[in-house]
Amino acid sequence: MILLSAPACDNVEWGGVDVRLQPPPPVEVMAVSDSATAEAVEVEPDLPPLPVGPVLYMGSRSGSRVSIRPVAEISGDSLIPIVSDRDAPGYSAHLARSLMGPGATFTLFSKGVRVGTVRADTLFTEPGFCSPAPVAEGVAEMISGAGSASRFVAIPSDATEGVAYGTWRSPDHTYEQRVASINLASAAISANSAIWPESVLETRADMQGVPLDGDSDGAMAATFLYRDRLAVEAPEAASSYSIFVLGTGGPIDYEPAFTWYHPVSDGGKAAPRLWDTADWDGDGEVEILLQVFGENARWSAALDRRAGRWTRIFEESCGTGTGTP
Repeated sequence: MILLSAPACDNVEWGGVDVRLQPPPPVEVMAVSDSATAEAVEVEPDLPPLPVGPVLYMGSRSGSRVSIRPVAEISGDSLIPIVSDRDAPGYSAHLARSLMGPGATFTLFSKGVRVGTVRADTLFTEPGFCSPAPVAEGVAEMISGAGSASRFVAIPSDATEGVAYGTWRSPDHTYEQRVASINLASAAISANSAIWPESVLETRADMQGVPLDGDSDGAMAATFLYRDRLAVEAPEAASSYSIFVLGTGGPIDYEPAFTWYHPVSDGGKAAPRLWDTADWDGDGEVEILLQVFGENARWSAALDRRAGRWTRIFEESCGTGTGTP
């Protein structure tokens, strides 16, 4: 205890202290007035443990705000699936409160370079994925020149210390890349004995140049859809299919580096497109994050180089065609 007295006042009298010792009230009756504090102290013994490594997030921008959702746990050069509410009800909310709550900061990557930061101030759940996804949202701080970036790969800021900012390049594509995309898709149609469309060009649904490890024209990626669209909806016919091609070696000639051909007859719709790139495992080479559209949901997949070859290393659990949980 501290006894305070006013300056120049000598009429202070010590009246003594009445002290009583008693045990604290039982835990179950202790009141917690702040709901956020109540959530923070909540014990959830039946839920699986939280990810040990940093979590990889997919981000998108609307105005000055960026929203991110978790994709997978980064473990060395691999990605580990994150537990969903389908397997452990309540886990997504637990993960969001623990790792994505207000004040959490995330580093944003676009086109393979670090371009900004977002600090979460809002949490909500978004439908339309394999399982309702926890989403964090906040105001983004971007480097000069990256003001039009709209898709991101995000990683917790404490896992990106020492990573330098880069020069962002807008997602343009060249004439050579567009021609190469048609050639690679045509080769995939022939190799898989797929139905030839009246015009391969007319089936191209997405086209992007991919800055690869600092080479601004080093790669291109494109998605072609036969009787289908890049949307969460049913395909037009049972004969519909999708083709995703990745070509490398530019800026003039592009060799096929990865091809994903998926007919709807093989487990339902699964139409991928390039989302963005980042070196999320810190090996000095960028990896590729894809967005995949099914009939009832959308999900993510990832590509990486193994022994010099691009390989699909990860796909979220409902990535079996229809996106039906």
